[in-house]
Amino acid sequence: MGQSNLICSTQPIVAHAGDDVILSCRLDPPISASSRTVEWTKPGLDPEYIHLHQDGRLVYQSQNPLYNYRTALFVDQLINGNVSMKIFRVKTSDAGKYKCFLPSLWKEAFIELKIGQSNLICSSQPIIALAGNDVILPCRLDPPISASSRTVEWTKPGLDPEYIHVHQDGRLVYQSQNPLYNYRTALFVDQLINGNVSMKIFKVKISDAGKYKCFLPSLWKDSFIQLTVENKKDHDKGPEEGTGETELLVNRQENMEDLDDEKLKERVEEKSDMMYAISVLTERKNEHEHHRNKLMSQIQRVETERTENEKKLHQQQNIMDVPALCIRLLTDVSVLLVVQLYHSCFALRADAAFPSVSPNRLQHFEYETFTVNCEEFTGLTEWRVMRNLQTPITPAVSDTWNTSASSCSINPSFKQHSGEYWCEDAEGRTSRAVNITVTDGSVILDVPARPVVQGHDVVLHCLKEKSESELSADFYKDGSHLGTRYKGAAMTIQNVSTSDEGLYRCEISGAGESPESRLAVLQRTEDTHPPVSQPLNFLSLLWTVVLVAPLLLVMGFCLSWKDTGLTKQSEVIYRCYEPDVSRDGTETRVPDKRVYSSVYYRPLTPD
Repeated sequence: MGQSNLICSTQPIVAHAGDDVILSCRLDPPISASSRTVEWTKPGLDPEYIHLHQDGRLVYQSQNPLYNYRTALFVDQLINGNVSMKIFRVKTSDAGKYKCFLPSLWKEAFIELKIGQSNLICSSQPIIALAGNDVILPCRLDPPISASSRTVEWTKPGLDPEYIHVHQDGRLVYQSQNPLYNYRTALFVDQLINGNVSMKIFKVKISDAGKYKCFLPSLWKDSFIQLTVENKKDHDKGPEEGTGETELLVNRQENMEDLDDEKLKERVEEKSDMMYAISVLTERKNEHEHHRNKLMSQIQRVETERTENEKKLHQQQNIMDVPALCIRLLTDVSVLLVVQLYHSCFALRADAAFPSVSPNRLQHFEYETFTVNCEEFTGLTEWRVMRNLQTPITPAVSDTWNTSASSCSINPSFKQHSGEYWCEDAEGRTSRAVNITVTDGSVILDVPARPVVQGHDVVLHCLKEKSESELSADFYKDGSHLGTRYKGAAMTIQNVSTSDEGLYRCEISGAGESPESRLAVLQRTEDTHPPVSQPLNFLSLLWTVVLVAPLLLVMGFCLSWKDTGLTKQSEVIYRCYEPDVSRDGTETRVPDKRVYSSVYYRPLTPD
């Protein structure tokens, strides 16, 4: 078999600070590098590893912290021999010589990266404009580089707020703009690609005069430009004519402009209030329509039942006698008694429960074993574990799942097993879900699977795979840094409250960071226990007495009625049907399993 050479670009790669750049290298003739180790290093740097691709993934532990989250290989193109590396948001310090090395082939090649500098140049001469006209404050990048994906900030020092126009992520950020410049500024968006960052101000006012600053954070470049605004009448008359009258007109114009700004601001606020009121009224209207439709449906159902009952009563009124009526009443009371006993014994509150997870945490390493359990749930029907995966399960791991089981162990676990897990019974009642994450990284956050009760303490541990030593770790909540723990990599939150809810993650220097998981907090009024069969309480006993008393009276009345010559009885028969559920272990959710109760009334001949 012929040898394959590693070829990188012989010409230096030139990029500008803040841009993304590709250091292109390939195997020629092409052979697959999918299962090979690819090492990108920068000689002279400590540690020198920029990107180490091994066993199909990046080895975070060996990567230089200066390049964390800023490098990537084209993994889908490794099979074609493309081992190029992409560096995101290039810095000036990234300039230098890089080395690509494949140990299995003992091939290496070098490539040089240069960081080009571009200056921000604005007009050195003051820009003069007439009040009421439009004006352009010219600024450009020289040599020209694209500013399409960069943040461009135009400010006026001394103004509060000072932001005149902030262009970020391809659009104007209205929230930071000074209200005096609302709807009066614009950039030449189609020319940003050529480095033109000039700003246009519409209908210039006397108060717009002053010094303006243009700033590009990604290049850390700024420049200033002066704007002078003249009154039109002063410009037409010249400097020597009507000085006193001109000053009076200028003052009047400024007062009118301030008044117009105040009126515009009031109208904008009124419009905002009206839009909010309209949204609230629309929401309430939809709620009222929903309740109305529901009520109309209930009324229609009651009317239908009433009509059917009237027909049945009309058909039976000629043949109905007192003993038959007694039997009917006896049967109805018996049914009510049985229903009351059923609800007293098997009332479930599935919406206030969570499945049990062992080990009790939301994050797990790949190849670990974890179990989701619904055996704490009780009732007349069986509970089973259900889940909704973030990614489809591969055939190689599909045999680890059974949707009809009350307990499910994932062994071994893979990243594809990440998703929501919950419990569900045959009648469609579900528990609350827990969001389990399986990561192929080296760090996880030990956060409880079940919510923490308000007022309790909770301890969060930052765990590194296959490491029992005590490491320091940084903890974050909703992207904000909470602090650093130096002993045992654990953080304790005392007297937990609802304000502690959020997305938590942790980071161990040199090892990487964990995924994010939500810490949920339950108020004390919420039921944190799984639904169980409740014993008969005093209220249930009272209901039983209330129902049994009329039953005994009706039985005595029926037995005392002897003029008809025969006694009619009724028998209540209860039958339960539970459809079979497939247990073939497929990954699709099984159809809803229902438990039906049927009641038959059968007249019996007297003994």
